[in-house]
Amino acid sequence: MGCAASSHVPADAATPEAATIKAPVAGKLTYFAGLKSRGEPPQLIAGFSGVNLEVELIDFAEWGKRKSATLPSLPYITKPDGTILLETIDICKYIAELGGKFVVDSKQAELQKKANSAPIASADPQSNMPDGGISLGVPPYDEWLPTAIGVLKEYVAMLGDGPFFAGAAPGYGEAHVWHNLDMMFFLAKADIATAVGEADMAKLQAFYDKFAALGGIKEYIGARPKVWGVPGSKGNKAPVAGKLTYFAGIKSRGEPPQLVAGFSGVNLEVELIDFAEWGKRKSATIPSLPYITKPDGTILLETIDICKYIAELGGKFVVDSKQAELQKKANSAPIASADPQSNMPDGGISLGVPPYDEWLPTAIGVLKEYVAMLGDGPFFAGAAPGYGEAHVWHNLDMVFFLAKADIATAVGEADMAKLQAFYDKFAALGGIKEYIGARPKVWGVPGSKGNPAS
Repeated sequence: MGCAASSHVPADAATPEAATIKAPVAGKLTYFAGLKSRGEPPQLIAGFSGVNLEVELIDFAEWGKRKSATLPSLPYITKPDGTILLETIDICKYIAELGGKFVVDSKQAELQKKANSAPIASADPQSNMPDGGISLGVPPYDEWLPTAIGVLKEYVAMLGDGPFFAGAAPGYGEAHVWHNLDMMFFLAKADIATAVGEADMAKLQAFYDKFAALGGIKEYIGARPKVWGVPGSKGNKAPVAGKLTYFAGIKSRGEPPQLVAGFSGVNLEVELIDFAEWGKRKSATIPSLPYITKPDGTILLETIDICKYIAELGGKFVVDSKQAELQKKANSAPIASADPQSNMPDGGISLGVPPYDEWLPTAIGVLKEYVAMLGDGPFFAGAAPGYGEAHVWHNLDMVFFLAKADIATAVGEADMAKLQAFYDKFAALGGIKEYIGARPKVWGVPGSKGNPAS
């Protein structure tokens, strides 16, 4: 289950006067992880209102466990007293009344109801679901779009002279209207502009921009994910690799595929299992970890094949025979033995890895080969990185953790600088940087170098 917490506070909360004011606490909002839908308007309202709202994001499996007659739908909010509030329209009004900054009246209630209803609210499944919501009863896109544009024309009339629907100050229902526009503009902005005309499009755009610039709203928008929806949807068109299965708590061969997926923009589900579960699954068909289960159900074994498969899906890494050779070297002893040296209490001796003092000089020998292969860089493939370099980066990450000072002495200042420059350059790549920032800070079996016994 994914879970994230956020506290929305007023834009001037850093001032000494505001610091003495305690923000109202709304409770915990629960919604689907990865979807941009009805879970967003409550967060927009909390942002502008300066209300503390914890946000819990859960996956479909977790929702299957929680769904009941008491909790029939998402989002829901758990108030500080433990009571549950259902329905987006009620949640939004509750948060707005707590904050006291939005206009709250019957007209805003009507606006909120319209924004939360079909056809305009169907922009959410149209964007978030691979079938556009057809399985949920949403009409096909070409049938649906004209009906949604009809609601936008109603919005223009309701907006009047603006800048907000409530006049000079915004009302709480406008958060959901803004969300509607955000989704509609993403899906069909050019078609909308043609259908409503230049003057009315300008009115919608002016409201959209004005609302987005409000304190607390602007910050929320800047921090929200740039990709959303179920893989394969209009909001999440990234290629889908399947599910990677590896050991929980171990930093080893399961990492390079995730690095490759990160930079490549490939959707890769990651399943982490313990040793007991692996004992149940291990077979002649699945003899080792990691393995990947492709969307068609076929199994791909071997880290070198998995990394190449993901890189080819993404189309951003260099994929050639030199990178295949580099990947093979990085995935082989002695350099790959840095993994058990870091993850296992005995340094991998029980797996046939030499004792640390015997192994280290041989691993440093591979690092010297890497320096020669790197050439003028910045990457082994030249100006752009190749997929095999993800495993090389992982090698460096592990050996730098184990023996960086010894490596620097052994390879010399100039060559160490080359290795460090590559390490830093690769780590700063988009998708790689985010993966590294989110990965666990402790790894390995308790008692190992990566997870010292307390």
